[in-house]
Amino acid sequence: RCLSDWSSDVCSSDLITMDLVKINDSIYANYQCNSNAKAEEGNSSPKQNYENIRVICGKMKPDGSCVLGVPFSKELPNFTGQLSRDQILTGTWVNEDGNYPLEMKENYKDGVLPFNVSFLKGSIPLVKKHGSPKGNIEMAVLTPVESTNALLSDSLKATILEKFMKKPARGTNPDINMNTMKQAYFDKYISENEALYIGKAGGQSLNWESLEFMHVLYNDKHFLTFYIISYGFTGGAHGLETYEFYVADLKKGKILSLNDIFNTDFETNLTSTITKRFKEMNSLREGQPLKDAGFFTDDVKPTDNFYLTGEGIGFFYNHYDIAPYASSPNSCFFSFRELYSFINKDGALQSLLQ
Repeated sequence: RCLSDWSSDVCSSDLITMDLVKINDSIYANYQCNSNAKAEEGNSSPKQNYENIRVICGKMKPDGSCVLGVPFSKELPNFTGQLSRDQILTGTWVNEDGNYPLEMKENYKDGVLPFNVSFLKGSIPLVKKHGSPKGNIEMAVLTPVESTNALLSDSLKATILEKFMKKPARGTNPDINMNTMKQAYFDKYISENEALYIGKAGGQSLNWESLEFMHVLYNDKHFLTFYIISYGFTGGAHGLETYEFYVADLKKGKILSLNDIFNTDFETNLTSTITKRFKEMNSLREGQPLKDAGFFTDDVKPTDNFYLTGEGIGFFYNHYDIAPYASSPNSCFFSFRELYSFINKDGALQSLLQ
């Protein structure tokens, strides 16, 4: 179930917008805290804070009660509440400023795309023997609900599935495509590990795990930003997690590139802007190279792995893209005002800049 674009009155000056997904007893959501302050140039709607990718998740009991918090952390915010049978989420939102009563309702206004959720979980033993290592896989993908608009119900669905599978999709049925992914994963697991297991005591290092989940970061004003979190463990010291972001124009049913958004000569200026931001984030002095902070390069070019919100554009760099694994993924966000001189005013974002 995808409960996209829920909104809530948290207090007199704040509003929360949440793209929430429920799978069995698990819930995860991206959320934005909006204020009534005017947005910066290019956007007259209430300002939203997208500088960080904000995720909250947790479990729901059979009676609809739930506790949500920051993944793998005790940091605020958190939420304790109840989902009613008529799909109203009520409870208490707790952040650094205090406790606030919260009531959220589904709100599919114009320019917002509702989704269906498809989920798959599977496991296969390496050998037919008690205690055998296993290959485990878990996936969840969101696809547009059926619509009379073929661009959304067919074309965009096929595009999302292609990005999720990382190869051309087999039609637009998400269950068929996920089962294809599962079988390919199982076949690879067996073929690469069966011979290694022979004569190996225990074999627990041959356990594999694959997780693939799609999130929605922004879903408004006929634009959609979604991202796919992929985690894989195939032995070794640690697994590897990647984030792949995609921005879709819902009116045209297409994935946008940087060339659709920026002027033709944007790369040099945007490289300088991104590099400067990373230097600031790492407390480097003026003229000090990024390599002093452990980066692979002193000039960070704009990446195709970018995300769009109602406030601006962010650039996300995965492990090893621009820095070693130990530095964690790196990202930076810029308001439309900061990027205004680089943006093509007649390009794909024309409606957001008006």
